Amino acid sequence: MGVNSTPAARLARQCEELCAARSRDVPCITTMSGARAAAAAIAARVRDPIRVWSLQEIHAKTVA
Repeated sequence: MGVNSTPAARLARQCEELCAARSRDVPCITTMSGARAAAAAIAARVRDPIRVWSLQEIHAKTVA
């Protein structure tokens, strides 16, 4: 039995890998722009913790 190296076979293999990663809650980034965005988000999260404000607090700041 030979190795099937057609585009369809590669796509099927990639899909299997993505499904396996997702089922284990492992992020799967498939493009360089996606990788850059993920790295920037991680750096921003380390640099600045997530803060939450209510709409009332935001509105009070803009009125005052």
